[in-house]
Amino acid sequence: MKKLCKGAKVLQFALALFLAVTLVFAFGNSAKAATAKPAGLKQTDASTSGITVTWDTVLGSKCYMYSRISNNPQMQGCSDKWLGSNSTSCSIRGLNAGRTWYVQIGTCSDYHSYEEAPADTVWSDVLEVVTAPEEVENSTIKYDSATETSITISWGAIEGATSYNVLFYTDNENDGMTVTTGTNSVTASELKKNTEYNVKIYSKRSNSNGSYIAEGESYEYGYRSGLPTLPTVVTGVDCDYFDTSVKTGSARFSWDKNEVANGYEYEIYKYDGKKVLTKGFIDKYSYNSASVKNSKLKSRQVYKIRVRAYVNTSNNDKVYGKWSSYDYFCRMAGTDVSLKKSGSNKIKTSWKKVTGATGYTIYLGTTSSYSSSNVKYKKIGTTKKTSYDIKTKLKKNKYYYVRVIPNYKKGKTTYSGTVNSTGSYSAYAWYSKYGNWYYYN
Repeated sequence: MKKLCKGAKVLQFALALFLAVTLVFAFGNSAKAATAKPAGLKQTDASTSGITVTWDTVLGSKCYMYSRISNNPQMQGCSDKWLGSNSTSCSIRGLNAGRTWYVQIGTCSDYHSYEEAPADTVWSDVLEVVTAPEEVENSTIKYDSATETSITISWGAIEGATSYNVLFYTDNENDGMTVTTGTNSVTASELKKNTEYNVKIYSKRSNSNGSYIAEGESYEYGYRSGLPTLPTVVTGVDCDYFDTSVKTGSARFSWDKNEVANGYEYEIYKYDGKKVLTKGFIDKYSYNSASVKNSKLKSRQVYKIRVRAYVNTSNNDKVYGKWSSYDYFCRMAGTDVSLKKSGSNKIKTSWKKVTGATGYTIYLGTTSSYSSSNVKYKKIGTTKKTSYDIKTKLKKNKYYYVRVIPNYKKGKTTYSGTVNSTGSYSAYAWYSKYGNWYYYN
């Protein structure tokens, strides 16, 4: 019986000792309980050399914070950084531009070292972050093509950029159009006609799930100005002058200026022809006009001319707008016009046929001295023949200047050929004070 009681006492003592040890350990662990795992990590800012992340507040009277960053999600080769206590954000600098990085935030309940997190640090889940790419270099931006309402450009690709925002604007950036592209080229559509645009290109990098996009500072972008939409159809084409006195055809043309054109191309045909007789280019510094001298432009022929504007790409290729409608033109009947005095009130005039002419309009001007520059012409009449009797009272010691203007038909409408400025004529005659008649062409 005594042995049983003694054994019971031993058992009671062992049980008490076990409970005491258990309480000691329980008390010790409660005094140094592990901190909570940081949660809610997200990237909130980026530059070309750094990132900023934030997280939810970690509860606890003593909560010491560390960060670490690596270029791989396994967090190999990373180093710790002391953040202080109870932080909710950190910035990490000294990174390479346009890269993907991986960050963790850790907490522990006791301070250990500025340089190294303690072994019992509780680390967050790994967060993927990105730095902003470098800016686009201005010199790499190329003007590739255009239509009347679009512009296509390209630029040197930036390492690490996953997309670009391209702003097209004229005077006010707020009224511009932003186009996003995943490549280093873009076409902006629905632009204004006959307008030059400026562009700003912002390079960007997105993390793998697209939840954050890193972009450089507001002043970090590629820039180019003066990029035009394609000029619209040229209007106002006109033959201003066609010299009647030379064997080699010499003419001058003009048209309405297009403000964004780099230059113009013209083509001249016979009035009913499909083969180009002569063509040429006029750059914008020569304004909106062309002087043409070509032996194929003969005096007794109706011709037609058309003009189109173009812009030059960065590769110096020409991108052309639409052709203008044809402007028909011809010389006055040329140097073969004959003037003969018939009595005291008539001048008989004749000339050779002008190919393509549907008729002729006759003009007459007079002056008291030999000076064709101030002659004022008056329309006398029209004819389908190659001769006409000009009825006018002839006066001695007067000069008589005659213009024979070929007419032509365009569609259902008849037009008059080029009526040159003051000083041009088909032929002229002098009725001397002695009654002699002299004519010249």
